[in-house]
Amino acid sequence: MEADGVTTNGLVGGFEHACVCLIGFLLSAYALKVEIHKTRNSNYTAVCDFNDRMSCTKAFMSPYGKGFGIIGPLLGEDHFLNFPNSILGLVFYTLQFMIGQFFYSSISMVYLLFYMSIISCIGSLYLAYILYFVLSDCCVVCISTYIVNFTLCYLNYINL
Repeated sequence: MEADGVTTNGLVGGFEHACVCLIGFLLSAYALKVEIHKTRNSNYTAVCDFNDRMSCTKAFMSPYGKGFGIIGPLLGEDHFLNFPNSILGLVFYTLQFMIGQFFYSSISMVYLLFYMSIISCIGSLYLAYILYFVLSDCCVVCISTYIVNFTLCYLNYINL
């Protein structure tokens, strides 16, 4: 596909990209729902909580579930930038979708999508390390999100 002199294979702005963004958005929305329910009710058990070593709630409610575990210690737990990672995910997947569907003919937007997805992969690697080595947990929702981020990165890369 060619638009404004930019040759793409049709993935950004295409069905595959939109589906991956939607999956990421739904995973982030579910994570936020779990966090809200757990905050309101300490006895809440999410569908993704299988046992002590396989629990999404354990990951979401850990210090790393907000501001990547970095903002709180640096700026304070009550700082406005110390919000749940799932909110950042909702914003990220919405931006990926919107830019990918409506601005894919601009080469600068294609590069922006790719660079955004690289940053999300770096964040995923960091959180995967925390999940496994620090929290000793296996979060199905988290791992699914990492897969979505790497898939988006791949889709954005092959579109360059």
